[in-house]
Amino acid sequence: MLATPHSPKSQRRPLATLGLALLAAALLTGCGAPEDAPEDDDLVQPPDGSPDEPVEAVPLDAESELAPGGELDFRGEGRASSETEQVELAVRVVDLAGNPLPNMQPIANRQRNAWDDPLSRGELTNSDGWGVLTLPPDGLVYVRAWDPTQRHHPNNFLSVHAIPGVELEPVTVTMVQAARLEARLVDESRAPVEDEPAELLLFHPDEGPWWPARTQTDPQGRVAFDHIPPGEYRVQIAGPSGRVELSNVAIRPGGSVDLGALPLTEP
Repeated sequence: MLATPHSPKSQRRPLATLGLALLAAALLTGCGAPEDAPEDDDLVQPPDGSPDEPVEAVPLDAESELAPGGELDFRGEGRASSETEQVELAVRVVDLAGNPLPNMQPIANRQRNAWDDPLSRGELTNSDGWGVLTLPPDGLVYVRAWDPTQRHHPNNFLSVHAIPGVELEPVTVTMVQAARLEARLVDESRAPVEDEPAELLLFHPDEGPWWPARTQTDPQGRVAFDHIPPGEYRVQIAGPSGRVELSNVAIRPGGSVDLGALPLTEP
């Protein structure tokens, strides 16, 4: 049985939404919003029924759209799995050029956006980029990879139906380089917002809240968010002094975007 790959419109405008597929020249994107965004200096922890006939894996083009993640809640579907019913899936992780990436962790989630803890975590990939996931045969899951160093983010995810006794075809997850976002936060009088916490939330155009991060402004009001997934997002930055939102911010793989001075509006 083949897994079905997905590519969102912004990653759709390229990268996969983690489930999104971004092309080398395309822009990427990234998960339900958590109650608390992770510290910027800390590593973000990856969030810890099948057809009778095989489903052909057909890549979606750059204009393909994914349904909102809220419509894809498979929790509770299917039957409970036992240890003997687990299904193995071979996963290869590569970069945009197709080179194998070692030390990546294949993971499977119930939701597209990967906010929930993975229901399955594989061992880190070997030097050829190969790893193995053990999946429960109790419904649709979304397979992607996680870089423990956060230097890479998934450019695609794959939807997989696991059936006891049916061998799954190997799948490939493509990763792209993480990016950096900078800004200078000011108040309505244009004075810098200094030494205050600042929280970032990236909104994917199709999937909604996608990636959180947190940092502190410096004496000039500057903030920097590292290790974020490339893509095209609506960007929200908020803190005690207020918030600001920007639409259609394009962040390229391995790139750095400076949003300049952003006046905060009191909440």
